[in-house]
Amino acid sequence: MSPPEVMPVSQAEVPVVRPFWSRRTVKGATRTKSAAEGFVHINALEFVVVITQFAAVITRLEDCNQGLSDCGVCFPNGPPNIPVWLVESDNMVSVAWERKATSASLQGQGLVSVCAELLRRRHIQTRCDHLAGSLNVVADDISHNYFSLSFSARVEKLCKEHPMVSTLDFFLPSPELLQLLTLRLHSRLNPAPCLLPARLGQFLPADSTASVSVVL
Repeated sequence: MSPPEVMPVSQAEVPVVRPFWSRRTVKGATRTKSAAEGFVHINALEFVVVITQFAAVITRLEDCNQGLSDCGVCFPNGPPNIPVWLVESDNMVSVAWERKATSASLQGQGLVSVCAELLRRRHIQTRCDHLAGSLNVVADDISHNYFSLSFSARVEKLCKEHPMVSTLDFFLPSPELLQLLTLRLHSRLNPAPCLLPARLGQFLPADSTASVSVVL
């Protein structure tokens, strides 16, 4: 018997629509003391991005199984028997949380529980690696992309600087998943149980991101 096929699913194949942080989140991350109510740690924000990438990978595989996308385009040799999800983050804490599936902080524990439920939902081999900040070029350009410009102008500028981005589909998390992540992000207690929505999100053409955004 031949060994099961292992096919990597990298984050570049399923980029995520970058969320807009709400005023509550921005205040919690930038103007709230760590001991005060409403504080949001930067590590938690970084890990939210990791979670949404994982949700995108699962959605892509589920869409293929349900015939909702052209599986031949995503996987020319057919869906992998054992998918391998490769995610790279320049945040060491996010890498540790994903690898160990645990966190010392209550805020981190709430978010790790979402990641754990995603692992239960789909059998995927995960590989979370650290990427030096100096190499994290595309992600940095997305987050530091001239916010004096309109959103559509920023998307256009990003696609010109990185043409590869304009050829990809983008993942839009479902309102239910966003609600779950928001609750975990802003709670000092772990709300239980952690129930994932039936639909994690949907994929959209890259050019549609000029009019679509999400808020956490």
